[in-house]
Amino acid sequence: MRKPSLARFAAAVIALSLLALGEASAACTTQRLTVERAPLDITLCLRSMVVDTQAGSRTAHIDATYTTPGRRVVQALNLILPSQSGAGRAPASIALAPLGLTGTIHLTLLIDSSQAQVDAALLTPGAVILK
Repeated sequence: MRKPSLARFAAAVIALSLLALGEASAACTTQRLTVERAPLDITLCLRSMVVDTQAGSRTAHIDATYTTPGRRVVQALNLILPSQSGAGRAPASIALAPLGLTGTIHLTLLIDSSQAQVDAALLTPGAVILK
């Protein structure tokens, strides 16, 4: 019986490491805002980024979770970005009534190939800048 070489062993370790990276969970970020004196956590998990070369765009598939004490809303976002390779920005809105709050938060999300995060947040009515 032949003994495995060090090169074969190293190749196997690298292959298993790449496999583990491919199965890694979505990259998530969390931002805490304060609305009506209550904490609002916004968690954004980038599931995938799909490039459409014919349309010249990328689509970011994001799971967004909005949490206040005692309430939670989950929303799937599919946001279209220009096909440029760097980070891009896209709008998203949150109706606050399901969270027991008043108004709507308009977000600008900063999205790159590894994560999505809140870049800016505006509460309406009143145009209150939250971030």
